[in-house]
Amino acid sequence: MTRHLWLPALLLFLAVVVLTGCTGGTVGGPTVVENAINWISGVLTKARGEPIADATITLNETGQRTATDSQGRFRIDTANRSSGTVRAEAGGYLTLEWPVRMVSGESDNVHLRIVTLADYDPALFRELTGATETVGTWRWDFQTVNYYINRGGAYKPEFEAPLHEALTQWTMFSRRAVTFAEGGPGSALQISYVANSPCGFVDAAGCAGVTRVTAQGGVRGALMELHAGYASDVGLNVHEIGHTLSFSGHSPNADDVMYFAMNSATTPSNAEAVVATVLYSNPPGATMPNLRFPGAQMAPEASATAPASVQAPAMPVQSPQMHVAAAPGPALPGFQAIQDIGAMIRRWFGGTGCVLNLPLFCNSGPAFRIW
Repeated sequence: MTRHLWLPALLLFLAVVVLTGCTGGTVGGPTVVENAINWISGVLTKARGEPIADATITLNETGQRTATDSQGRFRIDTANRSSGTVRAEAGGYLTLEWPVRMVSGESDNVHLRIVTLADYDPALFRELTGATETVGTWRWDFQTVNYYINRGGAYKPEFEAPLHEALTQWTMFSRRAVTFAEGGPGSALQISYVANSPCGFVDAAGCAGVTRVTAQGGVRGALMELHAGYASDVGLNVHEIGHTLSFSGHSPNADDVMYFAMNSATTPSNAEAVVATVLYSNPPGATMPNLRFPGAQMAPEASATAPASVQAPAMPVQSPQMHVAAAPGPALPGFQAIQDIGAMIRRWFGGTGCVLNLPLFCNSGPAFRIW
């Protein structure tokens, strides 16, 4: 009996040696950890979340590709361990390239949203941008917009997640023609939070607008101010960041995120998203007849030739646009609906030097100015 006890002990010893060899590897050779496969997973949808099936997702750095399933989901396994770029392509949609990170043993789960020109609505483009046959568009004059968050006053850390979501969405819909990076107090985009009356609007949940613009329509500065009682709302952040992109008007559609009153929308509608795409596919000052569209596709109101020169905007500057709450939040007063301030501003400009008694607009405070 005792003479057979050495056999289990020997087997146990050999098992330990084998396992140790598998874990440690040979001297100078790759370990299991070093060979770990990274992966990039996510979903591809339209702006409002409709899944896009049978699209091609490619990791540019390796050429690896996969197709989305019926729910728009995808996954790419890769040994690449660095930052990278994925490319999303689908028939009838504009291609999107988006940065991803690849860390050993971790997944970068991304929600990619792409647009189709089939959703383009020229009437909505006019309403949101204020562009006409003779008045040109405004847009940021540089690709990377530095923003500064005033973390004093009514600021709370939980306000930053919805803000970053809004910045990500508009970056995606511009197809990275405009990106955002946090900067210092002198940044072009100023973001702050107040206990009440954003930009002096008593009944507002938030406000935003362009503060500096070139004669050609290139935006150089903007501000956003949110009521602290509503600043955690993703839809409000998306709405106000839309104004800083130089959307001077509001959507007439009650379920759009750019509607003047707060609603349940947390992303732009498909039509609003493509407005951003078209706006940032053109230089500042583009008029309706001269809009050019991505992929050499032309919309019904576009002409075949680009403008020889851009026209300076007719408006000296945009007033901050206010966004009112559809229903009061906890322990907050009820906010009442108002008319589309953007439409009123566009009608009134040119005849008066001070449209509304706003601390950031009229001569009583820091003046909006054209550069």
